[in-house]
Amino acid sequence: MKRSAVILILCTALLAPNAALAVDACTWGYEVGANASGERLLAAGAVWEDRFYVVGGRLFNTTIYDNMWSYDPIGDTWEVLTLLPENVVASCAVGYEGKIFSVGGATGLPFSEIDKLYIYDIQGDTWSQGADLPAKRFNTTCGMLDGKIYSAGGYDSGNQAELYIYDIEQDTWSSGHDMPTVVAGARTRS
Repeated sequence: MKRSAVILILCTALLAPNAALAVDACTWGYEVGANASGERLLAAGAVWEDRFYVVGGRLFNTTIYDNMWSYDPIGDTWEVLTLLPENVVASCAVGYEGKIFSVGGATGLPFSEIDKLYIYDIQGDTWSQGADLPAKRFNTTCGMLDGKIYSAGGYDSGNQAELYIYDIEQDTWSSGHDMPTVVAGARTRS
């Protein structure tokens, strides 16, 4: 038996029960990169060009963070960036035209949902604030399509189904059609 077949079988056995994922992980060559400093739960992540950005998060039930990092996969290094305007957990983030948009989230313990849209300018390493969401949300799902941010569902005194659409050029939110069911904590790839 060829060596690659043995490795594939071994990887599949080790990573079961999801054999498809095991085959993908073994044949595509996932690897562990450099560690970011500190542990985080419920941080938001976004990609712009050749970097991955991590926004906020929390450490178990004790601390909510205002940190922002970027990861350079070519150099396998993390860079600490300018802090968020406030501590934020469970926001949703997307990258677009040299900016990272952090939508909603929560502050404080216990969580207090927020309606903020924070905008990070990558080149200037600065934060600004866009128009507030029409409602407070944390654990919302968001994605980017045709210059607009779509923010669906999330949590505010219960899971929600509303769809809000942010027009970046106009700095305005509008409502779309509600989802057929309530959803919080789903993730997308933009």
